[in-house]
Amino acid sequence: MLLSKLVCFPRITIFYMLMKDSYWLYRMIKSKIFMNILKNQIKGGFRK
Repeated sequence: MLLSKLVCFPRITIFYMLMKDSYWLYRMIKSKIFMNILKNQIKGGFRK
């Protein structure tokens, strides 16, 4: 079923899969960067 879909609609399926994966990747990266900025802000505040 999945293979036939991949063969029939390779671009759409790959695009959809990338979108699904990149959405979670984007959220994870965004949250990590956000947390790092927060940590740096807190550390900088304590240093001052």
